[in-house]
Amino acid sequence: MLRGVTIVDSAGVVRQQARLVDAYAPQLVTTTPPAASYRYFMPHRALPALARQLGRARQTALFLGAGDFHHLTAAMALAWSEGPDGAPSRPMALVVFDAHPEWSVPPPGYIHCGSWLPEVLAMRHVAAVALVGVGPLSSQGLLAPRLLQAVAPAAREGRLRVYPALRATADELEAALPRLRRVTSLEAGLEAAVDDLVAFLGDAAVYVSVDKDVVRGEELPGRWGGGLLAARDLLRTIEALTMRLGDTRLVGLDICGEYEPRLPLPALDPVVALHEAFNLHLLELVLARRATGHPSGPQLAAA
Repeated sequence: MLRGVTIVDSAGVVRQQARLVDAYAPQLVTTTPPAASYRYFMPHRALPALARQLGRARQTALFLGAGDFHHLTAAMALAWSEGPDGAPSRPMALVVFDAHPEWSVPPPGYIHCGSWLPEVLAMRHVAAVALVGVGPLSSQGLLAPRLLQAVAPAAREGRLRVYPALRATADELEAALPRLRRVTSLEAGLEAAVDDLVAFLGDAAVYVSVDKDVVRGEELPGRWGGGLLAARDLLRTIEALTMRLGDTRLVGLDICGEYEPRLPLPALDPVVALHEAFNLHLLELVLARRATGHPSGPQLAAA
């Protein structure tokens, strides 16, 4: 299980979630340049330095901010390429809950919030990647051959597995990637999907990344629209996964997709309250002890 909560310096709205701050006294991790400067895009050359700085958040639940910062997950994955003593890390598996597959093509020399997955698949210590909860793909142009060529080798090798929300999307994937094994959709049942997912992860250390846009928009409104999963089903899936993994396999988790209100005083915004309630439920599932802050680093005061 994880120990403590961390907020990266891009996630200002999380610092205004008073109940969360009071319960967990999160550590604030600041980066140089500030992580907020990497909204949407990040130069590829910045990835190693950012990984070293965000590496301080390992073994915690890390809030990245809006979904515009989901590519920071690539930096966290790179941070796990070696252990604390500098020795090579044990193989790592990444489980991503997201309405989008994150395999778009970025501008040359950049990583962006919708294109970071191929970057992670290229990391030698990453043994497996699972995408859970993705929505329809062909209607968004996300099954175009020029996009799939970046992930097709990993799919053929059995290192990438997709668990879409709908069976229809599973059929689309199987047609677009003919060598892909049969795809298990969440529509077939959460229990069956978790069984398949746990078998796929093997004995690797597991890092979980949650973009809250995977949840239905009427439950958790956000910048990128909503997905197809009920919040309750997402939490049930994460709970089942963490219970099956045991206390030592889950080595990290990040959360993005925060709602950023345009008006001042976000603590009074009812949508922020919805996100805070979800965040609190999620933290109760993954932390070793409730209301335990990080042992070092600046503490945040409640808003």
